[in-house]
Amino acid sequence: MTSAYDTLTCLPDSQLQYCTSHSIDAMDTHYKKVGRYNTEQQTLLRIVSSNYIYSTTLEDVEANRQQLLNLLQLQDYGYVTKV
Repeated sequence: MTSAYDTLTCLPDSQLQYCTSHSIDAMDTHYKKVGRYNTEQQTLLRIVSSNYIYSTTLEDVEANRQQLLNLLQLQDYGYVTKV
């Protein structure tokens, strides 16, 4: 399955995440690293990021993604929207 993931032409700016918990951890690390969010905001972002990652329907993905974007500062939108 991994060999079917074409990072050079299809998704050149993406990083393959093999498991959901690592994806959530990567997002959490980003929120902490940028230094724009306090501890309470980071906790809420982790919860909403988890909801986004664990979405089971397209409707859930879209709704949870929008909820995440609503919590992010504008300069961090690219972390979620850039493909």
